[in-house]
Amino acid sequence: MPQPNHCDHAQLQSVLTLLQSLLGTQLLAVSVHGSWVAGGLQRHSDIDVLAVTQQSLDQPQRRALTDALLKLSEKYPAPTPGPRCLELVVCAAPTLDHHSWPTTVDYLYGEWLRGEFEAGALPLPHRDPEYCLLLAQAREQSQSLYGPALAQLIAPIPAHHQQRALRELIPALDAALLDDTRNVLLTLARMAYTARHRGFIAKDAAARWAATTLTPAHAALLEQARREYLGELEDDWRGQAQAVTNLAAALVEQVLAAG
Repeated sequence: MPQPNHCDHAQLQSVLTLLQSLLGTQLLAVSVHGSWVAGGLQRHSDIDVLAVTQQSLDQPQRRALTDALLKLSEKYPAPTPGPRCLELVVCAAPTLDHHSWPTTVDYLYGEWLRGEFEAGALPLPHRDPEYCLLLAQAREQSQSLYGPALAQLIAPIPAHHQQRALRELIPALDAALLDDTRNVLLTLARMAYTARHRGFIAKDAAARWAATTLTPAHAALLEQARREYLGELEDDWRGQAQAVTNLAAALVEQVLAAG
């Protein structure tokens, strides 16, 4: 399992220092989650950070944080070795002691939004079903960097919220399938596992699990996605559009059947 290297630790420390200096006593907790703790950082894995604040960020804080992250985060795809892409989620504590639908986050920085941020946009509070799963996984699988563990700050995510989130994410993944084949297939495999087992595992582990539930042809395609994710193969899905579509449909069927 790939472990964070010196550069990864230095970049993560820079994010923590930024949050502490910018937010001061408003900052309650900071944790790293995602691939860092769930299954090892692969060559293009983001560093995922979740911070909890006493209240919603104000506009100057949003601007200062975004401007700093544009410098600290590497553009996708990040060259290896070197700094990684960063994903930072900030949640205001009052939204975490109970859960309305859909889940709200106060601030989100991710490299897929870089163009908007460079053009002057700022991350604002936003509600999305995907955040339900993000918080559920971070609550279970995270490493505290500052303040209490996330499990002490985030109320348990209702199971029916998680199942609803899984279902509602399917249309967007279907739309992205042929443009981002590897990531969509692995995400669907993880969703199928979560729907069945009410837990979270890394993408490569989810692919191995899902392959045991699929036909040999579908399992071979999912193995290709897994090996691409691990850097053992270069991404190449030419001439496989129909087979990929059929595999995605089989994984979606598992998500819906378990829900």
